[in-house]
Amino acid sequence: MTSTGTVPVSKSGLGTAILIAAAAFLFFAALTPAMQLWDRDETYYARTALEMLRTGDWLLPRFNGTVFAHKPPLMFWFIAESVSIFGENEFAYRLPSVLGQTLTLLFTFLIGRRLFSARVGHWSMIILATALMPAYLAASAQIDSLLLATIAMSIWCWLALREASGRGTALVWTALLALAVGLMLLAKGPVGPAILSVTILCAWIFGPAPARPSLTEFTGLVAAAVAGIALFLVWAIPANAASGGEMLDKGVGIHILGRAFTPMEGHGGSGVIGYLATLPVYLPVLFIGFIPWAIDLPGVLASGTSTATDKPARDRRFARAVLFGWAGSTFILFTLVATKLPHYILPMFPPIAILLAALHVSRSKAPPHSQFSAGFWSKATAATLVAMQTGTAIALVALAFFLPTIAAKLASATAAVLIMGSLYFFLRLRANGKFERAHHVAAASMAAFLAIIYWGVAPQIETFVKPMPAVEAAIAARQLGELPVYVSGRIEPSVILAVDPPAFEAAKKIADPQAGIVELAARGEEAVVLVIQRASKKLHPEQIGNRAKIVSQQEFFDINGGGRRSQVQIVHVTDGR
Repeated sequence: MTSTGTVPVSKSGLGTAILIAAAAFLFFAALTPAMQLWDRDETYYARTALEMLRTGDWLLPRFNGTVFAHKPPLMFWFIAESVSIFGENEFAYRLPSVLGQTLTLLFTFLIGRRLFSARVGHWSMIILATALMPAYLAASAQIDSLLLATIAMSIWCWLALREASGRGTALVWTALLALAVGLMLLAKGPVGPAILSVTILCAWIFGPAPARPSLTEFTGLVAAAVAGIALFLVWAIPANAASGGEMLDKGVGIHILGRAFTPMEGHGGSGVIGYLATLPVYLPVLFIGFIPWAIDLPGVLASGTSTATDKPARDRRFARAVLFGWAGSTFILFTLVATKLPHYILPMFPPIAILLAALHVSRSKAPPHSQFSAGFWSKATAATLVAMQTGTAIALVALAFFLPTIAAKLASATAAVLIMGSLYFFLRLRANGKFERAHHVAAASMAAFLAIIYWGVAPQIETFVKPMPAVEAAIAARQLGELPVYVSGRIEPSVILAVDPPAFEAAKKIADPQAGIVELAARGEEAVVLVIQRASKKLHPEQIGNRAKIVSQQEFFDINGGGRRSQVQIVHVTDGR
């Protein structure tokens, strides 16, 4: 296989790739302020980063004053740095994900160009940027987009190490690979290194004979692994010591091994039957996550890459071994893990995007009459896509009747028309063999759809499911922000983010709201109490005495509690003076 070497930027495609990445960055950055943070991950990570920033302790992550051993600190470091520059807002919290997705797009281009061609690399960027799941996570304050960038970086560095033409070049790529390994571990523990390792093994086992590792490649991989782990341990050893062993006990024992063998927080089937029933769950997740490009997933399984490049057959075989190993290892790993969440399989998306792009390029080179496959799987996939998008359009039209403003109603209806109109032209153009135009329609319509949903529809919906912004405003309006905070009910991370207790003071939990408020008043302790419970169990003034006052209440649908109608009440307990 060959690399671009000293090929001019205009011919290597790098200039176009940078333009695509820049456009994607601006688009995703524009989406970040549209919606408030969602429970639980976004608010967990935002609050943990804030406490890190305010305490000045960048070693040990804390949430609500206690050690937060769920994840390593890389995402918290990035969010804290972003907040220090841009302030406490959704854009700052989500900016690291935007940067992560942008870097992933560039690494995906570089991998696609190295394995196939610059054109495949460009289309893989477009597909990855406009597929539903990566696009959503790119504008979300979650770890996955940042992790994805480190995984893609590691794959790119390994491929470059394989082709290193001298000792000095090999050392550079080994150092970069070591950095990528360290960053993967700091992002989400062993997930990234596990995917990288299996990908490399698949390339060695299933690739052509020349794919077997050279001495330079093998020693470089070993050195990168050792150096990357050492980089991780520079943080992990003192952090674990500072936590009294909690980072190891909970971080590894609960949040790695525990998630692997037991479904946590209801994310997965319980028992043997439940576990077996959830094994195929990522198949529909992958399909939905790749909308609008999911129609070609059966073609990817058939590996339609034979004419996507002029490289020799052995290079194409190596490319398929790398990409299927990358995607397959992710799919198998998280299929076997007991805890299941949709975003766990995000590392599958870059390799599949490259395969989809290669399939598209190969079709564009074929005669028009042979481009459209009408086999069973193509028809079944197209029918599924039509059914899903039709159902979504109907739901958006129905939703328009319940939205409170004319602008939101129009946005919802416009999104429905856009879905059906773009689907019609997409399928019609494909049927006529005009794949290039069809894919332009898909990419443009998906970007427009996301913009409409984020800015026109979602802000009107979230007022019914996110009460904490109203709570935060009520506390600020009454200047209660410096008081101790108590919470009765489930303490979601959004509660801590909204009431914003001082970094060194945790919000405390009380079991019975009435008894707890009466006890606080009897002690003469001025405090804020948040009472979160079902709307039918509303707390009344006569239950809490004359030293406590209900200053605000907000009803909402608790999406983390099964969608039940709930209420949060803010009670100000005075000190009696």
